[in-house]
Amino acid sequence: NGFKASLQAALERARRNASHVGLMFIDLDHFKRINDTLGHDVGDSLLRNLSQRLTEQVRAYDTVSRIGGDEFTIILGDLEAPEDTAAVARKILHSLRVPLCLNGDLRVIVTASIGIATFPECGDDIDTLMRAADVAMYQAKRDGRNLYAFYLPEMGARDRSLLQMEQALRAAVEEG
Repeated sequence: NGFKASLQAALERARRNASHVGLMFIDLDHFKRINDTLGHDVGDSLLRNLSQRLTEQVRAYDTVSRIGGDEFTIILGDLEAPEDTAAVARKILHSLRVPLCLNGDLRVIVTASIGIATFPECGDDIDTLMRAADVAMYQAKRDGRNLYAFYLPEMGARDRSLLQMEQALRAAVEEG
């Protein structure tokens, strides 16, 4: 798909230029509540407006994609340092404080949780970076929402140990 092709191209450029790539996973906080309360038309309008707002916060050659219901990704290519992604994340969260005007007169404020993974620090292939950004996004939600979190290797280790424990508990239940 277009998102993965863009990410692959950004990774190849970064390898050539010895630069960094930032991958953000952005999940709207409590979007389901907005959708259920105000209806799907308003929800769709909100997502279109939000997509525009996100695009305004990044450079022309960065890639904003919607990859699911209320999840967006942003690929930030050719960064000098991994920390540069934090400035963009702060800019995005700040921009969301301004209400989105939907269907004429409805004003809605949304917050988002942003997970950040960087190349080459968090991995050097698409799948590893996507998993890392996803794990970081869930960490941002756990930490209280409306904020961003960088992927840290121990997050993956914790998730693996939780998965192993879950598998062991299932096996134990099966075996009585």
